[in-house]
Amino acid sequence: MPAGVMPGWCNPKETTEMDLSKFKGKTLDDATLSELTAAITTHTEALESRAATAEDKARTAARESIEDRKAKDKRIERLSELLGVDTDADLDKIDVKGMADAAKQVEQQLKRVTRERDEAVAAKAELDGKYSAERRDRAIAEAVGKHPFIDAEDARALISGRIAQEGDELRFKGPDGKSLSIDDGVAWMAKTKPHLVRPAGEGSPGSGYKGSSGGKTAGPNPWDKKTFNITQQIALKAENPALAAQLQSAAQAAQPA
Repeated sequence: MPAGVMPGWCNPKETTEMDLSKFKGKTLDDATLSELTAAITTHTEALESRAATAEDKARTAARESIEDRKAKDKRIERLSELLGVDTDADLDKIDVKGMADAAKQVEQQLKRVTRERDEAVAAKAELDGKYSAERRDRAIAEAVGKHPFIDAEDARALISGRIAQEGDELRFKGPDGKSLSIDDGVAWMAKTKPHLVRPAGEGSPGSGYKGSSGGKTAGPNPWDKKTFNITQQIALKAENPALAAQLQSAAQAAQPA
């Protein structure tokens, strides 16, 4: 019988006992002895193979059990950290309800802080927008006030369409898309569009605030509460500081004590 081939009467998958009934009543001649020896060897090898396989499975199971236990221990430690409970604590004495209430309070505080942060961010964005708009209007008004435009308000509107934010700086979009400072841009517009500028010798406030001699005014007071206009204030201060001071004092005097 070839080595490693088990006889039909011996299947180690079904039984661990060897069937010797075939050899009962036989004389142990050389042929029978050889067959019996081969059968015993094959059966022994099968048993050893099964034992080795069982041992490997046992080792694998033990290793997996250890690794699984370590993973569970790590999970328990992590849960302990999250819950603030010692792993050796008596679970029956833990105030679960108190912990749940505390967690709910923390969650509510977090929501409130998050809401306050969002409101602060929105308020800052609004203030930044107002500041940027006022800064833009002030820069345009100051530049327009340096030139005798016929209608300063129209001039500011035309110039405003050419102003763009470049980084932290306000720039004027000049000819061929060239980037200029606001002062240079307004000067360029006054030079290239003479129909917007009063002829030389005709003096007039260029802020768009229509005033008259002797401190009298034909337009609203930009410092008055009802007609408050910071753009006209800036322009008037640049063109006629004395009149600006007079109007500011008049507005302050008109306010109730």
